[in-house]
Amino acid sequence: MDKGKFVFSIVLSILAIFQTQAQEQVKAGSFVKDTKVYLRFILTDFKSFEQCKDEGMIIKRIAWDSQLLPDTTNFKGVAGVSVKPFDKVNSKWDSLITINSGAGFIYNLLYEPTGNAKGDLSMAYGLAMLGCDLSVDLSIAAGTFYAETPLVGKYAYLIRPKNSKLARAIKPAIVLVNSGVSDVLKEMGQVKIKGNKKEIQLDWDVNTLMLYYGGYFIERSEDGKQYTVLNKTAIVQIRTKDEPDKKNILYVDNTADYNKTYYYRIRGLGYFGIYGNYSDVVKWKLMKPLEAFPLGETPVLLKGDSTLEIHWSMPDGFDPNELAGFDILRSETAEGTYTKINKTKLSKETVSFVDLKPKQANYYKVLALGINGDSA
Repeated sequence: MDKGKFVFSIVLSILAIFQTQAQEQVKAGSFVKDTKVYLRFILTDFKSFEQCKDEGMIIKRIAWDSQLLPDTTNFKGVAGVSVKPFDKVNSKWDSLITINSGAGFIYNLLYEPTGNAKGDLSMAYGLAMLGCDLSVDLSIAAGTFYAETPLVGKYAYLIRPKNSKLARAIKPAIVLVNSGVSDVLKEMGQVKIKGNKKEIQLDWDVNTLMLYYGGYFIERSEDGKQYTVLNKTAIVQIRTKDEPDKKNILYVDNTADYNKTYYYRIRGLGYFGIYGNYSDVVKWKLMKPLEAFPLGETPVLLKGDSTLEIHWSMPDGFDPNELAGFDILRSETAEGTYTKINKTKLSKETVSFVDLKPKQANYYKVLALGINGDSA
């Protein structure tokens, strides 16, 4: 499988935003699944996209049993299939906009573009094509998607503007396809999981997955059997000027409850509307942290003795069932190193402690121990 063909859309989305192509051209990629051929294609600049919207693109197919690309002359006299964006007045827009807000963005870009600066329209075009990476419906609406099931065999597809004048000015795309061999999406790598207060964090490397997937969906289960999708729209990796080499995606689930075990799995959405396999399942039990801490009182020198008694209490309303007990720490300076001085853990009901061998100077900390292993 030619991995390079899968990267066209996301790379060109970036090129459309930041670069000017030396020559307007069509870029295309393909995917085969169970003898069905999927094609995605994109014009490399907004001006060409706008010029081609009325007549659209034409796709021609010929049998081709060679690794060498044919040229346009090989397609002469071959009938083609026209593909173009939905017309301005088309009820399909209304239906699509109700389920995907990105459709309204593409509609405006096609028929009611705003912003006069070339950079503004290039940016909008790049974002629109990125939206098409995440939705076949949007790609169809924008006239950048085609699928068919030919007889099993090896083919070459030519994709060019239907308008003959534009076809001479814009370089076409030619794609080789073997409909008898299904393409395979890359397996998800390891998913890392950890808890942080009332959050469960999922982290996975997408650096090698970018050739295959435009976005990702997270699913969660409480029993490891029945899963629910957590994100309505696909999660994409965003690289900024501060993180140009970012390789991972971090997803934070802040809807989890304490003391429950949650199971998670992730799958990527390919550029042709096909999902990859699920990642391995990871799980985490979010333990409630100990959020209250002991309120200490000034140590008391016991009468006629050289021992010190320490008193403390937990705040009003605190549930003592969250406690496993207490430890007492002591230092000879306020900012020094504190060492535990009780030999065994004090019970959760304890509210005082007698230091039998205090130092010349004594500073104390009372450490509340939570039932889940944390402390305050």
